[in-house]
This record gives sequence, C-alpha cells and structure tokens, in this order.
Amino acid sequence: MSTTLVSVILPTFNMGMYISRAIDSILSQTLEDFELIILNDGSTDQTADILAEYKQRDQRIVVVHNPKNMGLICTLNKGLNIAQGTYIARQDADNYSTPTRLTEQVCYLERHPHIGLVGTRVFVIDDHEQMISNNIYPYFVLPPALIPWELLFYPYFSHDTIVVRRDLLLQVGGYRLDRIHAEDYDLWCRLSRITQLAMLPDVRGCLYINPEGISQKFADTQNQTSKQIIREAMSELLIKDVSLADAHIMFQIAKTAVLLTADEMHRSEILLSQLHTAYLNKFTLTKQEKSFLEANLTNKLSMAKMLFIAKQFYL
Repeated sequence: MSTTLVSVILPTFNMGMYISRAIDSILSQTLEDFELIILNDGSTDQTADILAEYKQRDQRIVVVHNPKNMGLICTLNKGLNIAQGTYIARQDADNYSTPTRLTEQVCYLERHPHIGLVGTRVFVIDDHEQMISNNIYPYFVLPPALIPWELLFYPYFSHDTIVVRRDLLLQVGGYRLDRIHAEDYDLWCRLSRITQLAMLPDVRGCLYINPEGISQKFADTQNQTSKQIIREAMSELLIKDVSLADAHIMFQIAKTAVLLTADEMHRSEILLSQLHTAYLNKFTLTKQEKSFLEANLTNKLSMAKMLFIAKQFYL
C-alpha cells in the first residue's frame, strides 16, 4: 500500500548547470508529502556531486544512478517502478515549477475522481529566465471532454507539468519503448482512452527551450514519431486506416507549417470534417462544449487555408 502521496520523477542526463533550480522548485512546494526520485542517467558532468549534496539535505530525495546511459524512456519506466506515491508527477531537470503546483493539482484530482491526469500551463523562457514574447503553452485551455480532440493534432500537455494517478499509469503499461522522443504524447493518447484528462488554467511551471534538449536535438525523429501517433489516434476515431500522408497534413496544421499543394488543402477540409463528425458521434458533449468544438474546427480550417494561401506567395 502506498504511504507517499506524490512521487515526483526527475530524470537527468548532463544537466548539472540547471538541475539545482529544478530540485529547489520541488523542495519548495507547499505540498510536503512527496518523494523526489532523481534518476541520473549516466551523466558525465557534475550531476552526481550535486545530487549527493541534495540527498544529505532532504530525506525525501531518492537518488538512483544508472551505470550507463539508458535513455529517457527506460529511465522514466525505472522511476515509475520505484515510485510509491498515489500520484505520479514529472519534473524535467532544466525546467522548474512554482511553489503551489503540486498542491493545486492534487487538490484538483481529489475533487474530481473521474479525472486521471491533470497538467498546468507554462511560461516559455529563455537563458535569462525571461518570457519569450509572452509565450504561454498551451495557448488556450480546453474542457476535459475536448482534450482528446486536441490530442489528434499535437501533445497539448507539457510533460513535466503533469500529475497522474499511479494506478492508471501502471494500467496502460507506462511509457512505450517504441515511441522515441514522443513517449509523453503517446502516453496522453493511451490514457485518454481509459480516463479523462484536464488542464488547469493557471501557469504553474516554466519551460526552458534548451538547445541541448530532446525537442531541439532530435526534432526529426520526434516529428516522425508524432505523426505515427496522430495516425493511430485518427484511425481509432474514424474506425478505419488513415495514411501517414493524412497524418502529416494534420501535423502541418498543428505546427502552423505550410500546406504544399491544393490537394493537401482539399484533403485537410475532408479530414477535419470527418474527424469532427466522428468525435460528436463518440463523445457526449454539452451545448457549450459543442460550440467550443465548432469554433476550434473553424479555426483549424481557417489555419489550413491561410497556410496554403501563404505558400502561394512564394511559388
């Protein structure tokens, strides 16, 4: 039986110059009933020394050293197997959380037993911890009933802002090894099939765009994996096989990248209409939720047209 309320899983690999900020942000949480599991994935910088010092300072810290680099997915699953908490939280080594983050997320989950995962919005910051053009992610907050819709296009959650019920995370089998550099996106989609997900409207974290981070160093692989996840999600909703080319079109719209041909433009309209109809048939939505979905669909259709027209100026 779990005796800890929250297990915070913090993997790190050569993030010695950032990790103190991340650890301090967890140790400063207003919620005190947690264990902080820090997994050092074979770092060759000063990380081990920093972790040894923190371990001496706070007994809630659990430090695990991988003898060699195992990669993020294996390391996350290792942390999940060690965790004892009722809830699992994530924290990246180069980002940080505000003091009330865990309190607010746990309170939300305890008030809403039908919600299995809750995330928060984040400020996107630069090297000097300054906001990048007032950038907040995600840009808008959806009600839980519409989050599976948005997951058809992009991950929606920032990985290290989530708190999830541990039993549900174990039920879906943790992180999949074949979802390289998009393991979080895949996990949200699988969880959305057995529970509802939610996003708190307030900003409770800071996301650093690290040039050495996975999204920057392995963008191509991450994009390809994301398209496969989109393809699977679309296929499940439409109850038919969807091509990778169609998934690519939805990915382009979500990334606000140009659609190259008139055929792609036409195909995007068909796909969005089909997805909208299938979503209404699968989910029971309130009148307000239906209106929100209609507005979201209109926005995506307009975005597709704008991206196509913009391309014509450069032909």
